[in-house]
Amino acid sequence: MVLGEHTTGAAVYVGMTRGRDHNTVHVVAEDYDEARDQWVGAFHRDPADLGPAHAARQAAGNLERYGPLRPLRPLTAALQQLRAGWDTEHQLGRDIRTTTAQREWYAGHGRVAADRVAETDADLRTLQARLTQVRQQIRATLREPALQALPADRLTAEHRSWRDHREAAVIAARLHQQQRVPRRQTPTPAYQRGPDRGHGIGL
Repeated sequence: MVLGEHTTGAAVYVGMTRGRDHNTVHVVAEDYDEARDQWVGAFHRDPADLGPAHAARQAAGNLERYGPLRPLRPLTAALQQLRAGWDTEHQLGRDIRTTTAQREWYAGHGRVAADRVAETDADLRTLQARLTQVRQQIRATLREPALQALPADRLTAEHRSWRDHREAAVIAARLHQQQRVPRRQTPTPAYQRGPDRGHGIGL
């Protein structure tokens, strides 16, 4: 079976369950992550007829995306969208790692936490599907003419700048949080005057 951008989940199911001896799918991609995104994305394509209104919206979206009258996106706007995509991709990656850790913690409690494990698995599927969509949007943004016209090392520099800015923001947020935490002050003990033993002063 050959998986393409129009392959639906139903088609994948049929193609991967009808082999007499084995089932093989071929995906054309630049790397493993892109192949995995295509595989996951296929299962989110609904081939059902959802009515003329849905078809009209689909056609309008395709025209806006691929139509010849689509205006060229300025370089600044394309770079802003690319950075926003990187931000979302990074945050989703953190959420997936956190949710995965929670899932492992629940799984360690056996059958008593089976419901929480199932809920966490559902959250992970949702996060992974969202991450797949975001990565597809990033690849679409990288195909913008304004970005395609840049030198080969410009996008690498942009990604390095985005990463440095994000790390600086994290450090600044930590410092701000530390400043907001009130310091515990040890009260200075009051001077205790001793009893007067006849010397005129408390000694």
